Amino acid sequence: MNTRPLPETPLFALEAAVPPVLPIASHASVDVAAPPEAVWSALTGGGAIAAGPGLVGLAGLAYPMRGRLLGQGVGTIRLGEFSTGLARERVTEWVPYRRLGFTVLAQPPAMEEMSPYRRVHSPHVQGYFNTGATRFTLTPLASGSTRLDVDARHVMRIEPVLYWEPLAKLAIRINLSRVLNDLKQKAERAGNTVGPP
Repeated sequence: MNTRPLPETPLFALEAAVPPVLPIASHASVDVAAPPEAVWSALTGGGAIAAGPGLVGLAGLAYPMRGRLLGQGVGTIRLGEFSTGLARERVTEWVPYRRLGFTVLAQPPAMEEMSPYRRVHSPHVQGYFNTGATRFTLTPLASGSTRLDVDARHVMRIEPVLYWEPLAKLAIRINLSRVLNDLKQKAERAGNTVGPP
């Protein structure tokens, strides 16, 4: 009886040990019936996101709850509060009323372990999905309103890619839309009460 391993076995073992790295770039946009000053105030104000997480929360995936700046300008630390913990971010772009960008220094797990216990911090749910950089861009429109764009870069390291990639992209899209809609509501409630720069 021949018990020698098949030639492909080391390759399969290597693929399992080092899953492929899949970069994911995402973009979302919303038009806000408020001037850039009001949108900037909502973006940097640190208020909690009012709407529920929807499908993302039901699936146990991480969703944003609030973003708080600990100062102003490039180099400032931003704390992103997620359902699974705290992300520590550094501001890389700061152009008041026009652009806010930051990169993630440390982040919580991308999902929550399904468990009868309230909180389980399992190493195996960390490192499979990371956010690198995020940028918000505010563009004044002729109507006096503002177009708010967000661009984010992520990296997924999990197999099988064909299964996880659509789910990851759906979760990203839902999270970005939730953030933008919350900022839109906050800015539109403030309306024109924010003075000129």
